[in-house]
Amino acid sequence: MKGIVILSYHKNPGAYVDCEFPKGISSSVELTSIEHNKIYTFNRMKESGPNYVYINTKNQQIASFFTGLDPIICTGVPNHCVYLILDREDPTKWEAELKQIALELLPLYYSTNNTSDTDEILVNLENQEFFEHLQRKFLDLKKMEYSDHLVEKMIAEIDDDYSNPEKNQESEQMDGKMALMELEVWRDRVEKLSQEKTDLTKEIEKLKIKISELEDKVQTASEYASGESIEKVHKLSTHLEEANQKAKRQLEELTVQKKSISQIEINNKKLQEECSSIRSEYEKYQKSTLSTIEAKNEEIRILSQRIQKQDEKISSLTQNDQNESKHPFEVKNGNLALENEIKALKYELQIKKKEIIETKKINKVQEREVLNLRELLDLN
Repeated sequence: MKGIVILSYHKNPGAYVDCEFPKGISSSVELTSIEHNKIYTFNRMKESGPNYVYINTKNQQIASFFTGLDPIICTGVPNHCVYLILDREDPTKWEAELKQIALELLPLYYSTNNTSDTDEILVNLENQEFFEHLQRKFLDLKKMEYSDHLVEKMIAEIDDDYSNPEKNQESEQMDGKMALMELEVWRDRVEKLSQEKTDLTKEIEKLKIKISELEDKVQTASEYASGESIEKVHKLSTHLEEANQKAKRQLEELTVQKKSISQIEINNKKLQEECSSIRSEYEKYQKSTLSTIEAKNEEIRILSQRIQKQDEKISSLTQNDQNESKHPFEVKNGNLALENEIKALKYELQIKKKEIIETKKINKVQEREVLNLRELLDLN
């Protein structure tokens, strides 16, 4: 990685270098305004919004991030390119880093100035602080990329360049700057590793203290575990075993009770079905019995009427016979016939009354059975 460049754009002169690190890096690798316009055009052709491209130009590998044209959706500041001049690095991996640089640095060090023709030019504030920020960002990127092998190779190339008398003075100065930058990178690494070592040493000391405290606690616990503590643990263990056995027995009893309850529920269901059937039969029988009783009562009523009529008829005949002075023998025969008929009717009436009494007795027995069944159902 050779350098980082920030391109701005105006219709005249087009794309131009606004800031770069190291200073003069684009000129030293022969990137002219034509190449800068080419880089800008590639970004614009891909998309008007923020985008990332990588191209080869003048034997240089370029990775460029474009901030976008729309001030609302742009990254940082609109219409800028932030690009890296790469050496042998992978050009596909720098989008997120360049986007972060555009987002953090450009808004801080650029302002908008409206010209007379209403075009906007983003003008560099040109302060040393901005250049130092850009330098730090570039060094951070190099820390991410360079390995020990690449540093050694770079040092070998620097030695080779110094041994070659055909190298011009400008190239030697640039290579010297790059070597100094690499040394700075490694100096920073050494400082960080030293700080990490110090921090780890402190952490180790803290851990040793914690280990010592834990050892003391373990020793105390071991001492406490002897004597009465062991006896208490044994008793607690015994109580726990007894509690487990009791819980096991209760669980078994509960299982048996569940089975018994299940069987009771089945029996209860059957009993309810039987009661429902008996209730239906009783209702039918009750209707039938009521009908029978009503019929018997009707027959008794009819017989009673017949007996009453016969009694009236006997009284009438007796009266008539007395008035007409018939022969006593004839009257006696007539009365005897009527008395026989009345006896027969009374006998039949007694039979009907007995039948009704028997029917009522049967009905009461059945009513008691139904009441008992209802009480049983209510209990269930």
